Amino acid sequence: KDELARNAALDDIRKNQRLEVMPEVPEPDGQHEAHDPAMTWVESSQIVQWLLTALRLLPPEQREVLALWSTGVSFEDIAVITGAPLDTVIGRKRYAFNRLRAQLKHAGFNAELGT
Repeated sequence: KDELARNAALDDIRKNQRLEVMPEVPEPDGQHEAHDPAMTWVESSQIVQWLLTALRLLPPEQREVLALWSTGVSFEDIAVITGAPLDTVIGRKRYAFNRLRAQLKHAGFNAELGT
């Protein structure tokens, strides 16, 4: 019964997701640099592939929390959907961001990952 409710909630969230355009990322000094559109696509594609790989390496519980949180689901609702205590949900998000931040650094990205 709980699994059915969880799956229904996840299906509803997935149906209501909107594809959002990735915003321009400012250069470290805050300035936008003009790029060749083809190069921007290549760079963006590489970053997306890297990010997808990094996300797949997260433990499933952390990945689930990030997926729900990234669609605007509150921590309280995530706790209900996953059946985990609120503090655990918040911790899973924090640990996921810490892992992604470490992987960004290891991969040579200098961008700061907001939490």
